[in-house]
Amino acid sequence: MTVPLEPDQSISGASAPWLRLAARILGLVLLAALLVLGFLWIDLHATLEAWSNTSWLQIVACCSLVFISHVLRAGRLYDHFHEQTRGHFRPVLRIALLHNLFNNLMPMRTGESALPVLLKRYFGIPFLRGTAGLIGFRLVDLTVLALLGAIGIASLMASSRESTQILWVLLSLLGGLLCLFILYRIAIRLPGLSRHWMKVRSLLPNRPGGLLRLGLWTLAIWLVKLLAYALIVDAFIGQEMTIAALAALSGELASSLPVYTPAAAGSFEAGVLLVLLPSGISKTAALTAAINLHLFLLLMTLLGAGIALSLDRPAHEPG
Repeated sequence: MTVPLEPDQSISGASAPWLRLAARILGLVLLAALLVLGFLWIDLHATLEAWSNTSWLQIVACCSLVFISHVLRAGRLYDHFHEQTRGHFRPVLRIALLHNLFNNLMPMRTGESALPVLLKRYFGIPFLRGTAGLIGFRLVDLTVLALLGAIGIASLMASSRESTQILWVLLSLLGGLLCLFILYRIAIRLPGLSRHWMKVRSLLPNRPGGLLRLGLWTLAIWLVKLLAYALIVDAFIGQEMTIAALAALSGELASSLPVYTPAAAGSFEAGVLLVLLPSGISKTAALTAAINLHLFLLLMTLLGAGIALSLDRPAHEPG
């Protein structure tokens, strides 16, 4: 007599083949993204040559800030699942870096599913609980990005006449995210989905202390990451840091939408340009900054994956 597998058991058994398959297609995805960039921007050589005017100290500082943001992201993950991950920060950092790789290179947010799969594989965390944690992280991410965007716009409104155009651009992006949230609220009220949502909601932090720590971790992550990206953008446009930070934030929001190309090629640049062009930046400088910021993001993603492969796994992975 065949004994049916529990949901978590079936997911665990399928996790390793899924990860191997995903790893095999990542190279093709990255190649496709580079081809898209080549077709969209013919003068790619001149774009890359712009890095020659950037100091090595600034590049090293930006790389360090991005890596710190990954360490903070791992810290958030470690704190959220501390019962299972206590004493195993290096494997948690490995998970965070690999999740970043899948999430940044795979199309249409499919890479998000790597996080609960990796948590299940390395620490035996139930797939539903890992998914609930991921949902909580993304909701807080969007909240913090909206808050930082509002603060940036408020600081520009007193000093920049282009702030109204930038405001409308970011409001349009946030409006799109709001529409998705409304659709989500409608979806979870459908009879077939509401029951599953209640299971997920029961696994999210329900104490003020847990929510506060989650918010503080997320705020630190994005402050460090956006500072690094703003320094990259500022190196190519030579404008005030607030505009550079808002451009980086807009690129992140654009790539947070559920539908985009592999490695967010085109959509990330569009998000950055939506802020830079209304700010009076020349088209050449704005396009150079947008492309190079995205290339920097992809390079750091691949470097992070290399670091992840050198980190320890848990001494005894769940069977």
